[in-house]
Amino acid sequence: MSSLLIAQLPMYDWPEVREANDRLWRIVASECKNHGISAPKDLDRSIETLQAWRSPNLFLSQTCGFPLVTQLRHQVTVLGSFSYAMADQEGNYHSVIITHQNCPKTLNQFKNKTLAINGYDSYSGYLAIKVLMTARQMPTAFFKTVLVTGSHRESIHAVANGKADLAAIDCVSWHLATNFERASNTLKIIATSPARPGLPLVTAPNASQTRVSILRDALRCGTKRLDNQSRDILGITSFVAKTENDYGVIHDDLKSTHSLSLSPVN
Repeated sequence: MSSLLIAQLPMYDWPEVREANDRLWRIVASECKNHGISAPKDLDRSIETLQAWRSPNLFLSQTCGFPLVTQLRHQVTVLGSFSYAMADQEGNYHSVIITHQNCPKTLNQFKNKTLAINGYDSYSGYLAIKVLMTARQMPTAFFKTVLVTGSHRESIHAVANGKADLAAIDCVSWHLATNFERASNTLKIIATSPARPGLPLVTAPNASQTRVSILRDALRCGTKRLDNQSRDILGITSFVAKTENDYGVIHDDLKSTHSLSLSPVN
C-alpha cells in the first residue's frame, strides 16, 4: 500500500539541498511508521506537482498559497507550514524585491521597466508584488513588460543577466540563492512584501484525522531531530500546524488586487 502513496517536498528542492530534504523526509517517514501508518520510503521527484497534489494517493507535499486558494481549494487537507530562519514571523514568509547591485532606484522608480516573475500561479513571485504595489498606491500597468521565467532561480538569472530589471523572490528561495547561486552576488534587495502564511504542507482531502494528527506530529518531530547542517541548509526551524482557513488572507489578496495589472498586456 505504501508504495502507491506519494511524498514530495518540491517547492524548495534545489539540487544542492536534495540530500537535506531526503534526510528530513526519512525522519518524518520513520515517525509515521512508529505511530502505525505506512509512509513512502523516499521522496518522489518524478510526478508533476499538480498531478501529485490532486492524486488520491497524496501522502504529503508542499504547495503554494496561490494554488491552494484557487485550483486546490477544498481539494487537499492542509497540515501546516514550516518556519524558516529568514522569515520574520513563525510559520510565515515574505518576498524580497531584488535588482542589480549597482542600480540606485527604489521600487517606485521602476516605471516602464521589465519585471521577472516565476509564474502567474505564484504568490511570492506574482501576487506578492501586486500586494506591495497596492500598499504603496502604485498605478496599474506600472511595468513595461513582464518576463515569465518558470522559477525563482531563473528570475534571479534574468535580473543578473540584464534580461529583467527586478523580480520578486520568496525569502526562502533567496536564502538558497545566497548560498548556492553565484548570480545573487550581483543583486540586492530593495523592498520586502508583507508577511503571509508559509507554503502549505498538504495531504489528500480524504485523509483521516488520525493520519493528519500523526503527520503533524511527525513533521514537528522531523524539524526538531534534523541535524544542524541540514537545518541550516534548508533554513527550517520548526513546523506550525495550520488549516485551510489560515490562508484566507491570500484569497483576500487576490480580490483586493484583481483590477491591478503589472503591465499593459499582463
